[in-house]
Amino acid sequence: MRTLTLVFFTLVTWANAQHDYPEWFYGTFPDDFQWGLATASYQIEGAHNADGKLI
Repeated sequence: MRTLTLVFFTLVTWANAQHDYPEWFYGTFPDDFQWGLATASYQIEGAHNADGKLI
């Protein structure tokens, strides 16, 4: 699983580095804009795979 995660983040980083964003993209958000991140406990604790529910 660690290898898969590492490969995924490596590919995402590489893909982002390959993309040239237009000049208007920078500064789209205000200087004081705060990004956030959220997740649910069942995603972290593995309940997504309980009872064979994982697709």
